[in-house]
Amino acid sequence: MKVSRSVLVIAVVMLMACKGGGPSGESVAATAAVAKGPHAHVVTRRFSTEMDKLIVDEHVYVDGVAMRVEDGAGALLTEAPMSACAKLAVVARGNLEFDAATLGEKPALRLVQNSEYPQGAALVVEAYSTTTLEDALPGLDTKGKELVATGDVGDAGWGSIDPTKYGAEKSPHVRMDVKLPFSSLDSADSIAADASPEAKWLRELRKQASSNSQGVADASLQVPADDYNAYSTTAAWSNILSNWSSPSVTAVASDKDCATLVLREPGFSGGYSEALVQTKMIGNVRKVVAASTKEFNSVEGDYVVGRFENAALGGVPILHARAAREEGVGLVVYFSDKPIANEPFETLVGKQRMLRAVAGLEYGNQYSFSTYDMGGPGVSVEQVSAGNSTTNPYADEKTISGLIKLEEGEAVRISVNYQLALGGAGK
Repeated sequence: MKVSRSVLVIAVVMLMACKGGGPSGESVAATAAVAKGPHAHVVTRRFSTEMDKLIVDEHVYVDGVAMRVEDGAGALLTEAPMSACAKLAVVARGNLEFDAATLGEKPALRLVQNSEYPQGAALVVEAYSTTTLEDALPGLDTKGKELVATGDVGDAGWGSIDPTKYGAEKSPHVRMDVKLPFSSLDSADSIAADASPEAKWLRELRKQASSNSQGVADASLQVPADDYNAYSTTAAWSNILSNWSSPSVTAVASDKDCATLVLREPGFSGGYSEALVQTKMIGNVRKVVAASTKEFNSVEGDYVVGRFENAALGGVPILHARAAREEGVGLVVYFSDKPIANEPFETLVGKQRMLRAVAGLEYGNQYSFSTYDMGGPGVSVEQVSAGNSTTNPYADEKTISGLIKLEEGEAVRISVNYQLALGGAGK
């Protein structure tokens, strides 16, 4: 399975806002001209009366991001343009939930179709509450490569208020004109993300934290004590700086004064950990304003997560792997930051940065590596002894899995967790 992630936010779209009208209903009486490209324009309107006057509660949502979730698909829309940092954070979080550190204090609108709302729904989401505006959206389509939502739903007067008596026009409760591609972290340029200035900033902080982890963590945080996420952000950020041994930056999005990073770290016994780190520039200093981590301990299918370090090659994120039993060599696993062709190692290192792990012993369904070879274009191949760096090794006729962690002094040279088809074409 390819585990590369996108640098910059996936499918960032610049959306044009249509200005909402007043109680007379101009903005609802005629939708904005339908744009050919990605766009979002949703108007919600609710009528009420007070002292024989018509009160109009109107919200116009002009930007957003669409994505597939565990049991369906949906979009999160905002009344102000979303930064690239916010869009990546929404996609990385993966649940279309409201988060004040990402979206600010204003409520957002969620259009969703899932097992709870099979006919679709429009929901207003904020920090501590969710309000259902409509629980059926006939114009919502999530079957294709993009989310499309069109048409009018409901009555702004809820059938009990006639706005024409107050000199206004009748209006739908929700008017939708949305066409957004489904964003995902799977179509990534993780190589660029791992080489970004934001990744360099992270690694510099981690070096400083090796001698003063708590001091560096405290100095690099900017989270108000009364923020409801303050404790979890502080704990997650301290954990990343102190306990993660070799994270790779798998996605980055930056904007005027912010940057969002997605990190991955091989798991201790299988799978991997993933972190979302949101930062802002405070003066001329980058500060962490939100951080969270989650564990993927049980991963179905093929996967590979890790990195290796070489003096000539630098740090190399491991995004692709191929495993085979080769005649005259035995059990071999190839790792790289680029797709790996079914070619000899000597040919591959002339084209891309490579790590080759060669097993010296197989016993039952167990194995242990004897050597690791690292090389790339214009770089001599470096061979190092594997020692006791293999953990939880398993191999049968069809699959191979394990964790490699090779340390040199206090530095981690190789850290990778993998589960691969044996003899496959590679990814």
